Amino acid sequence: MSSRLFSRRVEIHSGIRKGGCIGFPPGVDLIALLFRDRRRFHMKKRLVLFTLLAAALVLLIGACAQQQPAPAQVIKETVIVEKPVEQTVIVEKQVKETVIVQQTAEPVVVTATPGAAVVAEGEVVEGGTLHLGTQAPVVLWDPIHTQDNNSLWAQLNVFEELARIGPNATTIEPAVAESWETSEGGKVWTFKIRQGMKFSNGDPVTIQDVKFSLDRCRAPDATVNWILEAVDTIDIVDDQTLKVTLKAPSAAFLNDIVLWGCGITPQKVIGKIGAEEFASHPVGSGPFMVAEWTKGERVVLKRNPYYWGKDSDGRQLPYLDEVVLEEIQEDNTRILKLVAGELDAVTWVPYSLVDALKTSSGISVHVDPCAGGAPVALNQRVPALQDVKVRQALNYAVDKQAIMDAVFFGYATPKLSPIHPGVWFMTEKYGYHDDLEKAKQLMSESKFPDGFEANLMISAGDTVSEQIANILKDQWAKIGVNITIEPLESGLAWDRNLKKDFDMRLGGIGTSDNIDPNANWLYSYVSDGGAEAARTGWKDEEMDALFRQSQTEMDFEKRGEIYDQLQQMAMERGPFVPLYNASCSYAFRDNVHGFRLLPTFNWRLWDVWVAG
Repeated sequence: MSSRLFSRRVEIHSGIRKGGCIGFPPGVDLIALLFRDRRRFHMKKRLVLFTLLAAALVLLIGACAQQQPAPAQVIKETVIVEKPVEQTVIVEKQVKETVIVQQTAEPVVVTATPGAAVVAEGEVVEGGTLHLGTQAPVVLWDPIHTQDNNSLWAQLNVFEELARIGPNATTIEPAVAESWETSEGGKVWTFKIRQGMKFSNGDPVTIQDVKFSLDRCRAPDATVNWILEAVDTIDIVDDQTLKVTLKAPSAAFLNDIVLWGCGITPQKVIGKIGAEEFASHPVGSGPFMVAEWTKGERVVLKRNPYYWGKDSDGRQLPYLDEVVLEEIQEDNTRILKLVAGELDAVTWVPYSLVDALKTSSGISVHVDPCAGGAPVALNQRVPALQDVKVRQALNYAVDKQAIMDAVFFGYATPKLSPIHPGVWFMTEKYGYHDDLEKAKQLMSESKFPDGFEANLMISAGDTVSEQIANILKDQWAKIGVNITIEPLESGLAWDRNLKKDFDMRLGGIGTSDNIDPNANWLYSYVSDGGAEAARTGWKDEEMDALFRQSQTEMDFEKRGEIYDQLQQMAMERGPFVPLYNASCSYAFRDNVHGFRLLPTFNWRLWDVWVAG
């Protein structure tokens, strides 16, 4: 997905901030002292400040690693799983809203899985809870209105599509459809629906539910209707067979249907409670179901007792009884909680802390290649940014290697293509390399030779974005572009993004959700692609037409030639300043098995188990 929710700062656990690991005097708040006056520093002093912060966190990590935390209090309770006749929703409203989904009624016998036990190395342990620290909150649960990464990554564990991305992110595997075939040169697709599937409330998954869900995704009022824009008609052949006819042969269709917006939802439930209520109280057929949702704070996922999936040895999936998603947007807080044993795994380890965290006993740290990167988006409603020479000057003025050296510690590379690494057809031959004199020349030839002022919106609490923003501020000042950095809380920033209320936006890492560039290109560069070119409002009719040609070109090599032209045009004309190709950084405690970020950045929690 091409946008990620902005982050906000949250408080660090008091036992760590007040000296819980290394014995600072009571009341001394180290992190607050380091951050207190940071906005008064110029760029070089800011970099020193971040170095001090990283050093302080290294000390904290080392001290915490040597001190075993007291065992956390574990409250065990007996849960009776019952076959629902209807869904009862209990909503507890306080300062923050906690949504608890309770499914009750006619009992059905379910064999409980024992808790984690001591096992031989490599032997799968069933049951238990995984506490996962994520970098951004879940915003809603309705797949057809989701556009932020953390919501869709969570949804991929609650809903299932006709097919899904495989564990290596380079293959597609069956899910709700057990098989499919295509005919008429790729214009007609026939899917055989898996029999015996049930939603998490016990209702069967029917062919009518599948058609209903796909029709919802392509409806005019669906936020992500661009996903299935190629579809002409969807017809039920029989109780197990669905026929999808496209407007024209589509090279990307199979990769499109694995996207989150195609998640299968229960027609009866949505018809009863309505789409708005469903967005808070979802029912899916995936491996987990939403048991509790404290907005902006945590999500509790419980095993779907009706899930169809099994592993290669015939064991029922998922292995875990429960997953608790702790939404901790401040990067350093997440890491400290992992070291202290409050979390089992975390996503997005700050690159500055990777090496230090690798020395921490009992923790595995991974930095893997992935299909993602970050640009600065340039709003075309801002007069200066409508000038192509200004956009080119901004690109030439960026010294990407300086950003790589100062911020990423060798764990990222300069972004030289609008297509992410690992995705089909990506080429770097049209990328920008820093040339300050060229940038100054282009500015002098533009309609704004004396420069201009603009705001740069970033993710509050995201240390990487903050460091990059300060470097950009310094580099762009050399061509007369003076930016004001605007860090915003996640909810406000997301709202501003949807309203296109920004000048420039550095909103975090954009990702590819499969290895076909179609969906991301449609989202980011096509004027009528459903997202108005990633909210920038950019329009290029020549590029739009060429992209539409790529969708119906069924010859792989010829399609690659089209994408070569598209990349050249996008780099020369487009509404972005590509910055870096990211790496997937994550960490987990040594008793966690099967957890990883796929190259597409999402997590398959049904493959995870916890020992001991």
